[in-house]
Amino acid sequence: MLFHDPSCISENTIKSQMENRIPEFLGSDWFGIIILTHNFKFKIDSKYDINKIGDDIVLDFLTNHRNNLFQQDFEYRLYEYKTNYFAIIPIRSADTYVVFFIHCRTQASGPFIIKDLEWNKVYAQAAYKTVLLNNVLVQEHDYLENVLDSTESVIVIFDLDYQVISLNKIAEILFNLFKPALAVDNLNIQDTEKLKLIFKRVILSGKKEFLNNLIVKVNGRDHILDSTISPLRNSKNVICGIILVGNDITKNQILEYELDQLKHYGLLGEIALGLSHDVKNPLTNIRGCAAFLKRSENIQDAELTYLNLIIQEVDRIDSIINQMMSFGNVVKNDTYTLLNINDVIYNSIQIINRQKVCRSIDVRYDLDKEIPLIKAKNTDLQQILLNILINSLQAIESDGVIKIKSKYHNKKESLNITISDTGVGIENDILDKLFNPYFTTKSNGTGLGLFIVKKVLDKYNGKIKIKSTPRKGTICKITFPTTIEINDINRISKRRNSK
Repeated sequence: MLFHDPSCISENTIKSQMENRIPEFLGSDWFGIIILTHNFKFKIDSKYDINKIGDDIVLDFLTNHRNNLFQQDFEYRLYEYKTNYFAIIPIRSADTYVVFFIHCRTQASGPFIIKDLEWNKVYAQAAYKTVLLNNVLVQEHDYLENVLDSTESVIVIFDLDYQVISLNKIAEILFNLFKPALAVDNLNIQDTEKLKLIFKRVILSGKKEFLNNLIVKVNGRDHILDSTISPLRNSKNVICGIILVGNDITKNQILEYELDQLKHYGLLGEIALGLSHDVKNPLTNIRGCAAFLKRSENIQDAELTYLNLIIQEVDRIDSIINQMMSFGNVVKNDTYTLLNINDVIYNSIQIINRQKVCRSIDVRYDLDKEIPLIKAKNTDLQQILLNILINSLQAIESDGVIKIKSKYHNKKESLNITISDTGVGIENDILDKLFNPYFTTKSNGTGLGLFIVKKVLDKYNGKIKIKSTPRKGTICKITFPTTIEINDINRISKRRNSK
């Protein structure tokens, strides 16, 4: 037995004795189970008063005979006490206690028959062992069930017809399935046919197989499982089913994607810093030389035109490098601070302008100068804006316009950012799926961009709404609550403007 369970020798045993009519065969008026300790204290663990003779007769007998009843190797014994008859039939004994049946007959019923007691002794020992065995089986079942329900892994057992015959709690929650005996087709698995094919191979080969990125749809969202599919064998080593054990790796993959994005932003920052040393210094020399040549007395008009062009182009290159360096500074500042989101929008626009790749895309912006500061991480806001702007950029096939607008609503205490584009738009049946992880309409997309946007916005109690018309364009509206005091905003804004 895995754990001590007193119930295996009390109520269940009495009930079993009654169902098998043992007291009736022995002609008992009263019977029960007694626990007697080494210091001669006794307890009626369970009893049944068949002919309503009361417990006092038995208690009186036990009180006067308890010293004689405590024997570790005792056999069944018969006693006559105050015109009543008692039969002691052992169940088990230990160093500190003994447990036995006690049957009582009154004078009217007469003494017990020896032959019946001999038979009952054998039955009692067999019945006790059966009860112990049943308790072991029940405990082992409960133990295994508790272990399986405690694990974070999804465990589902199928028969050879791919019907669910058992599953643990985490699988019930994941598959939204609380009634077994359903087929694999009812589990909301994306590629059921592929899974069935693997089941078939496992049954034929008798070897386990691994299936990565098994997608299960739960409440409209995709969950990704790394799964092991193994054959289930019976006691004769014959395959009788399939066991699927899966680990939900959705959160891990999302975290890896976020880390990759941060590494990518960090790389841009490093490139920007490198440019500041390797490009800006030579540019300064070139501009200085051009400015010096312009001051020459013998310079011709054509030469002056070229020198002005050199200075103009040097300044343009310098401006681009400064924009990249500004983005590098945003990436480095990864702590919560009071910031003006217009600055982050402006930096994001400069980065997007570098990504247009010969397409005629006009990026326009209208930024509210009275916008309040919000407490946030630069990297979080940069991540939100770049993910949306990149989507807008990719939605425009050749020529088009991207508009970005920021607006503060004082009465609503909210800060709104609207990003619109004239791209290909989004079909209506897809709009509800945009924030699902791993959902993408792009051939090389990860399906995590907008999911990350939604996840980061949740940190700030922000909201995002997307409206789209196919072949006309998309409008994305982001709303942040503003929680900073107006006096603090004015004080900080004045300090910034004075610089």
